Amino acid sequence: CLRGIFPHIQPPVGAVGKRLGLGKHVAEDLECVVPKVGDNRFRSVVRSIEIACGNGDRLSAELRSLSPVLTPTLDSLTITATVGLDAKTTWRTMHWTIDELENPTLEATLWGEAANPDGDLHHNLFEYTAGTTPTDMNSVFSLAVEPVPGQPDQRNVIFSPRLSDRTYTVLTRPDLSGSPESTASTSSVSDNGMTRTVTTSHPGEDMQFYRVRISLP
Repeated sequence: CLRGIFPHIQPPVGAVGKRLGLGKHVAEDLECVVPKVGDNRFRSVVRSIEIACGNGDRLSAELRSLSPVLTPTLDSLTITATVGLDAKTTWRTMHWTIDELENPTLEATLWGEAANPDGDLHHNLFEYTAGTTPTDMNSVFSLAVEPVPGQPDQRNVIFSPRLSDRTYTVLTRPDLSGSPESTASTSSVSDNGMTRTVTTSHPGEDMQFYRVRISLP
């Protein structure tokens, strides 16, 4: 919100300044209230805010009065903006410091999508999608295929973790030499905590290979 030429301007509730060199920071329509100017009260609205970003981009600012009789002038301003991050960047800030994330030399080995800092053979993009912890080698997505007792033409595909905001699709193919994948025929799905069991049709003793596709909105 604005301060400077209007010493009594009140910033909006919840507006917080924060340094994050992780992308463009945009705030629009922040409303500031000037309690008194002479005998009048009026509101000034910031329709957009000018911020000099680390990558050289600038976002424009405009000060506008909603008063029919008073027009504010602007000699200087101080900006406080609420910063919003996308889901993937928010996830990164849960596992690495801002200084680490702003260090490009660490992208390949620590926080980048292709990095595997915990050495568990799963890169960070997969860990983000699967919901595992990228800094803990014991936090992995597990997958097992087991026979169904008394049902030779079925298999249980068991995987974990199962998270409510992900979509899981079991895929199958008869070999690894180029045969196309298809969605497995499913007879039942059951959940036990973070573990999901998908019972699928299985062609007798024939070899089948299974994979789970994880989709994150």
